[in-house]
Amino acid sequence: MNIIVIQELKDGMTEAAIEAARNIRFFPAEKDGKPVSQWMTLEYNFNLF
Repeated sequence: MNIIVIQELKDGMTEAAIEAARNIRFFPAEKDGKPVSQWMTLEYNFNLF
């Protein structure tokens, strides 16, 4: 999994966000009951209050 950090966060939040992203599990798309190749860009936005 390629994770690119656009903007660092304070207090260990960047590392926590990366760990959370690594723990997400996706299931492949299927066509005619068989898994097919796919590519996805997923963007996370974190706001500090």
